[in-house]
Amino acid sequence: MFEVLLPLIVGLIWGSTNICMKYNSNKMLKLLAFFFLNQFASILLMFGFGYTRLSRGVAIANSTALLASALTSSCVYHEKMKFSGSVGVVLICVGTGLLNS
Repeated sequence: MFEVLLPLIVGLIWGSTNICMKYNSNKMLKLLAFFFLNQFASILLMFGFGYTRLSRGVAIANSTALLASALTSSCVYHEKMKFSGSVGVVLICVGTGLLNS
């Protein structure tokens, strides 16, 4: 369970903080807060590699980060998601599910 949960948490942090850094790049304090949270997630993933397989952990973290970026930009910052973006989100979910089965 830990080998899947940790990369999922890291991916959610990475994806959401990347978009928040994009939209708060003109506000130094917010940018630094999101940057340090992003780096903390990277350190957390490095420690987590002791419990997960590298090939699985990296794939889960990166796919979850893409998913979190798409959802954060769409829900929080109200960017319009095209149909191809929605298909991509579904394919990411399917691929991550297949990886863990």
